[in-house]
Amino acid sequence: EYFKGEFNSGDQGYYRFSLTKGTYTLVINDDRNLYDIYLYDSSLTQISKNLDGTFPVAADGTYYLEVVARSSSGYFDLKLVKIK
Repeated sequence: EYFKGEFNSGDQGYYRFSLTKGTYTLVINDDRNLYDIYLYDSSLTQISKNLDGTFPVAADGTYYLEVVARSSSGYFDLKLVKIK
């Protein structure tokens, strides 16, 4: 999965995607480290706060990433890669 966007200070966005059970890596390229990223399960229960790096997915299903701009504005792109 690949996502790209631009946010201004205080903006937030949600991205929905399907994952299968396993371990994933979140690759984040943001031009000035301006974003916080949160992971939610299908019932919108927060699984991870300030997500960065590798994380487990316990079950197949729908998941959501929330991207929140901390300050200023900038660009980001995110890529989810299943590693096992």
